[in-house]
Amino acid sequence: MSFEGQTVVIGTDNSYNGGLSVAMPLFNMSLIRLTQLSEVNIKLALESSRESKLNLKNNVEKAYYTALFTRELYDIMKISMDLAEQTYIDAKNKYEQGLAAEYDMIRAEVQVSNLRPNLIEAENNIKIADFQVKLLLGLPLDIEVRPVGNLADYENEYQSFNELYGYALNQNSTLKQLDIQNELLSKQLDVQKAEYLPSLSLTYNYMYLAMNDNFRFSSYKWYPTSTLGLTLRVPIFSGFTRKNKASQIRASIAQLDYQREYTESGLQVQVKNALVDMQKTIEQLESNKVGIQSAQKAYTIAQVRYQSGMGTILEMNDSEVALRQARLNYNQSLYNYMLAKSDYDLLVGKE
Repeated sequence: MSFEGQTVVIGTDNSYNGGLSVAMPLFNMSLIRLTQLSEVNIKLALESSRESKLNLKNNVEKAYYTALFTRELYDIMKISMDLAEQTYIDAKNKYEQGLAAEYDMIRAEVQVSNLRPNLIEAENNIKIADFQVKLLLGLPLDIEVRPVGNLADYENEYQSFNELYGYALNQNSTLKQLDIQNELLSKQLDVQKAEYLPSLSLTYNYMYLAMNDNFRFSSYKWYPTSTLGLTLRVPIFSGFTRKNKASQIRASIAQLDYQREYTESGLQVQVKNALVDMQKTIEQLESNKVGIQSAQKAYTIAQVRYQSGMGTILEMNDSEVALRQARLNYNQSLYNYMLAKSDYDLLVGKE
C-alpha cells in the first residue's frame, strides 16, 4: 500500500484460518410463531387420525350388524322352509289316503319351490356379509368368522333414547378439523405479522489464523482470535409481499368460517334425521312384537283347522306368510335402529 509516497508490501503469500462460529437467536417472533404453527399441524394430524378411527368403527359396526341380520333372515327363511316342507308331507299323506284334494298337495309343493330360492339367497347374503367383516378387519378371506349374539340382544338399546336429544357436535371430527384449520390459518397470519418485527441474534466466533510464505506447516505459528457480538435485523421493505400474503390468509379464514357454518348446519340435519329414524324404528318395534304374537296365534289356529279338516291349505299358507313377514319386520326394525345409532355415534364423535 502507498503511504506518504512510500510503497509498503505487507502480508504473506499464504493465509490459513479455521475455527468455530456459533449463533443463537435471542428474539425472533417469526421463529416462535413457526413453532406454534408446527404444534397446530400435529394437532390436525391427530384429529385426522381420530376421524379415521371413528369411520372404521362405524363401518365395522355396520358390517357386524349386517352379519347378524343376514343370519336372522336365514333362520326365518329356514323355519318357513321347514314348515312348508312339513305341510307338503302332510298334504301328500292326506291326498294318498283320500283325505285331501290333489290341489292341496300341489299348492304345498309350490310353496316349497317358492321358498327354496329365497333360502339360497339368504345363505349367499351371509357369505357376502362375512366377506365384508373380514375385509374391514384385515382377516384372510378363507377363514370362517361367526358373529356372537343376535339382533334381539340390542332390543334394550333404545331405553336411553331420550338422552340422545341432548347431543352436542363439539366432538364431531369434521367440525374439530375445521376449527383446527382455522387455528392454523390464524397462526400463519401471526407468522406474517411477525415478519414486520426486528430480530436479534447473539453471535460468537473463535478462529485460529496463520500466515507464511512457504508450506512448512509444522513451523507455522497459529494465533487465536475471537469475537462476540449482537446482530439486529430490521425489515424495511419487501415489495408488499407480506401484506399480500396476510390478505390472502384473512380471505381464507373468512371462507373457512362460512364453510364451518354450512357444515354444522348439514350435520345438525343429519343428526336429527338419525334421531327420527331411531324413533321411527322404536315405534315399529313395539308394533312388530305385537304383530309376531298375533301372527303366531293365527298360524297355530290355521294349522289346527287344516289338520282337523275345517280349514284350507290357503289359510295355512297365508298365515305362515304373515308370520314370516312379522318376524322379518321385527328384525328389520332392529337392524335399521342399530345402523341409525351407529351413524349417530359417528356424527357426535362418540368413540
